[in-house]
Amino acid sequence: MLGRFRIDWRTWCDEQLVDAIRLNVDHRRFGYDDWQAVSGGKYKYAQDRGVQVYIDCAIDGGCYDQLENPPRPLPICKDKDSDIYFGLMRDMTVKMLESSADGLFFYEHAGNDDRTWRALAEAARSL
Repeated sequence: MLGRFRIDWRTWCDEQLVDAIRLNVDHRRFGYDDWQAVSGGKYKYAQDRGVQVYIDCAIDGGCYDQLENPPRPLPICKDKDSDIYFGLMRDMTVKMLESSADGLFFYEHAGNDDRTWRALAEAARSL
């Protein structure tokens, strides 16, 4: 069990105790919107001090239900709206890779099908 503690990441950055920070972003917003709305600005402090800031984004979940500017009414689900779903996955991945983040990691990748991997590969190749 862990009690209350304070993650004093700003001090860690100032004192050069960390080289990188990896942030989980909300995959229901598919990462980019969450990065843009919250984390990108907040963690610029770390980047200004030479600390790399990476996005951790889940690719499992099956539905986007909190996108800022969805192409159609939410939710957009893999099972019902697969073309739109995978198009969003590709487009949002490109946006994250082109953002101020230093890199991107995907988690919850077990059990994804070839269409998921193709969407991510298309995003990477487009840069």
